[in-house]
Amino acid sequence: MFSTNFAVIGPVVNALQEQLTAKKPTRDEALALLKKLLSAMLERVLMRKASSTWARIIMREQMQPTQAFSVIYDKGIRRVHETVSLLLAIILARKPTDRKVILRSHMVVGQVLIFLAGRETIRRRLNLTGYTDEEVKEIKQALEEQLDLLRFEAETRK
Repeated sequence: MFSTNFAVIGPVVNALQEQLTAKKPTRDEALALLKKLLSAMLERVLMRKASSTWARIIMREQMQPTQAFSVIYDKGIRRVHETVSLLLAIILARKPTDRKVILRSHMVVGQVLIFLAGRETIRRRLNLTGYTDEEVKEIKQALEEQLDLLRFEAETRK
């Protein structure tokens, strides 16, 4: 199940890592790449019924790790998290290993995962029965606007 879910995100991560290896993107390019990755993750989270089972497994492993967590972490989570950190490091003009960058990476990914972990809250607040294409588009737009705030932070650090 994990490999099926990472199969969707994996190619996006691979493509981004190739781009990052080939040439260091500008801040704006890194922000666009980050949006692309998180958008792919968000689509996976919102559009696939199988994602809810997968997410429960991931959430359980995060809260009460078993031996399976090492496999899940090594085969997917680490690569996604490190890629997000590489992009944020460029945007924020820091090193990818900077603790603040790693913490922010976790927070940024959390903005996607909350739509699984907190699905019932947002459904009740907005009176949703599921996520329609229009609602997915609206959520993706809100995520992009949230990520655009990183540009402001980077500019204030200059």
